Amino acid sequence: MTYTQKEARYFYWHCMTVATLLENLELNTATSVHVNNGIRMATLNAVGRLGISLASPSAAKKISSSAGSSSYKGLLREHVVPVSVISTDVLQVWRSTEKPSWRELLPWLKKEDRQHREVVDSDYFLEVTAPLSALVATIVRRRTLLAWVTSADTVELRSRGLTERKPDSGTDDPRARYTACGISLVDLRELAAT
Repeated sequence: MTYTQKEARYFYWHCMTVATLLENLELNTATSVHVNNGIRMATLNAVGRLGISLASPSAAKKISSSAGSSSYKGLLREHVVPVSVISTDVLQVWRSTEKPSWRELLPWLKKEDRQHREVVDSDYFLEVTAPLSALVATIVRRRTLLAWVTSADTVELRSRGLTERKPDSGTDDPRARYTACGISLVDLRELAAT
């Protein structure tokens, strides 16, 4: 699975846009729409078009029985952790008085992220507080998990009221919405290896 330079560049700019909006404009109904859309777009570029590694059993069956690009036809690309949850995480960090250093963020950032931000690997630089755009990138990278699902899978999520929120199970398991619906997500990399 290839992550392209174009996807990395778009990811960077979506994270920069979110940070710019939060740092320079009042957060209200109008600006929240743009912040949430920027986060959604960043999530789609976080793993890239070919980086989706999970699927519902019914979607995995379709993928494994078809060859080439037609294997994804009719399937939906779904956020395992809802974008609304990721947006809430971003806003919590933005409102927090504690801002992490570059050293704390680097394990979560890809090589492309570090290149865009010209991260210098020195003790002095790594202890500097990271900019909000890097925090947004880190949260999006940590929380983004995409899966291929069928429309029947999304109907099940909708029927249980889990399209935009996690279940109240008290767990931080990113797959909790699917578990609550009796849908076990299959790792496509393991499926391909067999």
